Amino acid sequence: MVLIIGLGGTGSSVAMFLARRGVNITAFDFDEVNESDLNRQILYGPKDVGKYKVEVAEEKLSSFCKFKGVKERFDVGFESYIDEEDIIIDCSDNMETRKLLARLCHLKGKRLFHTAAIRNQGRFAHVYKSDFYSVIKNKDVFVECHRHVEPSVCGIIGALCANEVILTLKGKPAFEDKMLLYEEGRVDIVSLVPKS
Repeated sequence: MVLIIGLGGTGSSVAMFLARRGVNITAFDFDEVNESDLNRQILYGPKDVGKYKVEVAEEKLSSFCKFKGVKERFDVGFESYIDEEDIIIDCSDNMETRKLLARLCHLKGKRLFHTAAIRNQGRFAHVYKSDFYSVIKNKDVFVECHRHVEPSVCGIIGALCANEVILTLKGKPAFEDKMLLYEEGRVDIVSLVPKS
């Protein structure tokens, strides 16, 4: 089972692809579906507006996999969920949660898959033997990822993340300790700093 934090733009894409592959999922999200979400959060439709995202996801994905939704904002009080899973997927849209997940995964030796998107830019990282917190601890251009995002960028980043999770579950990761940066069709791949 994998743990997904956030079922927004990239998170809903990741969850859809992994569920259809039969990967069991635990997901955290405290938010309801808003009409403004629909252009980029492809798991939801007009009839889902006003419903909690984890409840909609459970309804739509449970026929493909075992899905457990947690209707809470992830914080340090839920640290035990990280202990239970081998793969943690950060699809959150705020720095506080990102830093917490990066720190906890670093301390516990867990694989962290990170996604972010804003405007026409996207970022994906697979962190295992590196310290992602050191990469994002200063200014991060992906701070308000819920604003002004090209829908296709969320799909691209979500698909890349889901594919890397599947490859990792097969023992054949392609982006371990690397970060992929996408902007208007241009792609850069950056090696992450090794743990000290």
